[in-house]
Amino acid sequence: MRHLRLKGQYELCCLLLVAGTACQTSSTDRELARLALRVDSMAVTLTAVVGAVQSGSARQGVPDSLTVATSGAAALGRADAPVTIVEFTDYQCPFCARHATTTLPEIRKAYIDEGLVRYVVRDMPLEQLHPLAVRAAAAVRCAGAESAGSYWAYHDRLFASQRNMADTTFADIAKAMGLNVGRFTQCVSSGRFMEAVRQDLAAATAVGLSGTPAFVIGRTGANDSITGITIRGAYPFAQFKAAIDAALEPVQVLARE
Repeated sequence: MRHLRLKGQYELCCLLLVAGTACQTSSTDRELARLALRVDSMAVTLTAVVGAVQSGSARQGVPDSLTVATSGAAALGRADAPVTIVEFTDYQCPFCARHATTTLPEIRKAYIDEGLVRYVVRDMPLEQLHPLAVRAAAAVRCAGAESAGSYWAYHDRLFASQRNMADTTFADIAKAMGLNVGRFTQCVSSGRFMEAVRQDLAAATAVGLSGTPAFVIGRTGANDSITGITIRGAYPFAQFKAAIDAALEPVQVLARE
């Protein structure tokens, strides 16, 4: 009986932990996401435990696989990198911020800067949860209209400012970066990139994604898409390392031959 009680408690904990790794779209998940905002300090521990559980059980099942387009708002890394990661993100999602500030820098250092991974960002603003998410996504694209470097600098600053995000945040970041504030503000207010943002959201929904962040990791193909395994939620670097290394394995085998 004690074993059964422990098993039940463990399963309940796993369900709670899984709920704490991503921003979801249903009404029940909206309540969980609001709760997550209040306990965001627990996110590192939660995702680490879930990652450990999943890494131990992944061998028992078939990884989730999707095909997605690789055209996005911006990309880091070499176009001919052997592996591509496509991230669907929401700039008001606390778990997306956790990934951007902790895991992405490690992926960048270990794989992107080494020419092994191309990292593509696509937008998935969950407006029911995050009323500024669509405008935030458009703002990052407007910064990117200045240069690719401006996109990533704005991307990083916006996630760093997430807790205090307001309507004035977008122009404030542009000013702090030294962008042309008038041109930037006109870009945002004109809705120049709104359709592109909504097309990304529609594409994510079409393949069955319902929460952020979400990632597809696969071999870079000749066309404008990849097929790869899916990681749904914010997880530690080790989770991504395992997926990237698995995708790189055929390349490494050819190199040894």
